[in-house]
Amino acid sequence: METTPPDTQPIEEDWPLRQRPHERGSTHGQLRPSSSQQSLSTLRETEPQDLQSHLHSTQQSRKKTNSLWQYCTLWVWEVLLLCVATAAMAAIVAILLHQDGRPAQDWPFPITLNSTANILSTICRGILVSIAAEIICQSKWVWYWSDETVSRRIIDLQHFDSGSRGLVGAARLAKLVLWHSPTKLLLVFIIVFSFAIGPCIQQAIKTVGIDKADPEGTASIPVSTALSGRNWGAFFSYTKDLNDATESGLSIDFVLHPKLHDWKNCSFTGFQSKTPQFIVGKEVTHASAGICNICTNVTSLIESKADPNGILDTSKTSYELPNGMTLKRADTMKVNYGNLSWATAVMSPEALDVSERALANVTVLSLTSISDAAKNDAKNYPSSVAISCSIFACLRSYSGSVIRGELAETVISTTTMYADIGEREEEEDPVELLRTSLPWIDETYWWNYTALQSPCLVNDETYTVNNMAKGPNLTTMRHVRKATAPDYPSIRAPRQCVYQFDSILANALTVFMHSELFHGECSYGLRTLLDTAIDVEDELFPKCKGNDWISGFWETGNATAESIEHHFLDFTNTFTNELRMGLMPADNGIPVLVRGEAYQMVSFTSIDKQ
Repeated sequence: METTPPDTQPIEEDWPLRQRPHERGSTHGQLRPSSSQQSLSTLRETEPQDLQSHLHSTQQSRKKTNSLWQYCTLWVWEVLLLCVATAAMAAIVAILLHQDGRPAQDWPFPITLNSTANILSTICRGILVSIAAEIICQSKWVWYWSDETVSRRIIDLQHFDSGSRGLVGAARLAKLVLWHSPTKLLLVFIIVFSFAIGPCIQQAIKTVGIDKADPEGTASIPVSTALSGRNWGAFFSYTKDLNDATESGLSIDFVLHPKLHDWKNCSFTGFQSKTPQFIVGKEVTHASAGICNICTNVTSLIESKADPNGILDTSKTSYELPNGMTLKRADTMKVNYGNLSWATAVMSPEALDVSERALANVTVLSLTSISDAAKNDAKNYPSSVAISCSIFACLRSYSGSVIRGELAETVISTTTMYADIGEREEEEDPVELLRTSLPWIDETYWWNYTALQSPCLVNDETYTVNNMAKGPNLTTMRHVRKATAPDYPSIRAPRQCVYQFDSILANALTVFMHSELFHGECSYGLRTLLDTAIDVEDELFPKCKGNDWISGFWETGNATAESIEHHFLDFTNTFTNELRMGLMPADNGIPVLVRGEAYQMVSFTSIDKQ
């Protein structure tokens, strides 16, 4: 019997830690490695997986970077062009802000500012439109690759194609992508609003004209401060021209436009504010001695009476004023002079005061086809009108400037000139002194009509009635008038503020107006009017005896108190302008000029930022 030696017996059952090969998944009998061995084993098992994942992520990152760079490379020219467009727009803004408020002549380049802005805006617009159009063309493929491809129509290709070409197509594309793609809608808006870039920039650029003081220019207006009657030749030459006009029956042009200087715009210093005045009528800028008129409507004093000797219907009535002026038979108008004591009932206090020392008191009585409510006659007589005007020496205060080469001035106020006996301390009554003095014989009794200008500007200082006595170069005025009788107090004022009208000139002007100008009577005459080659018409018109120019008062049968007064105003304005232009200069013969500032119209660039 074979026995197994003890040392050769199987040990499977005696070695529980060893795992049998057929016992998969069982840990019974398995050897447990140490902790260091276990870590090394784990690292060896996981290292290939982590490395593979790291390499994969690195490759993906590199692919993304490369694809992004490749994507940007495709649009590099568009990006550069966009930078150019931004630079062009920035240049437009910088240029416009720099030129705003600067003279247009300071622009240093041969091409104009508008052309420069137009070129830059065209570059900017062209770049924006080209980029937007290219993006729209590329985005049409994305339009079909989106998740909503099922709802996309083939005709949308045409909308995208048209949207990149013009304004109408862009508007249609905007309707298509309005609620689907804000990016494409923005591109459409860029195309649409790009058309407004050029017009808006051109509209913002404006040119305004501003008057700038010219240091080399001079401005002046002639005025009369001291009128002298010693220049008889000039006066009688002027009156002869008037006589020639009246004898020929021509109307006298009372509108005078003197050429003062060659500058287009000028301003003059205001007496009150001592600053240049650009608005006419706001403040007194200059004053001048001359003549004025004040008129009173005396139509209500006309007495109408039946004239049995009248032949025509219009001559069966006579019209009479309290001063004895009468229109009867075929008379149409009478012009006469004389005192106005008979009209005191209808005259204002100012008119009464002026009439006592007026150079001429003229009354016009005329027939008219226009009825006057002031003359309420119970009988059905033809209408008539009467007006009395006093012409007197005065001081005119003006506000004026030269606008576009023409003098624009308006009368701010007028001041009546009164007889001034100056510093004489005569014992006799000053009124008698003026009545008996003969200034053209003895200069001891020489006197003037004077008036005080207030406010008055002397050496850049303003003087008024309250501080005249504190001014330089003082002189004494002592007016002879009812309001200051019987003391006739004197006034001390700077000589530059006292304006004079020589008594000899006043007397000569009085004689001329009484004997030549405002004197005469007119009657109906017959004149043949040839309107056409066939129609011949006869018309009645006033025929004045040797003074046909006063027929203008008649106004072709439509005379009114206002129209007659306007003729007197024209005469006084014209004669005053003639005096200012040197008709009767001062004794030294030097013309008096009011200096001002000359301006040149300079074009400035103005940018409308609204």
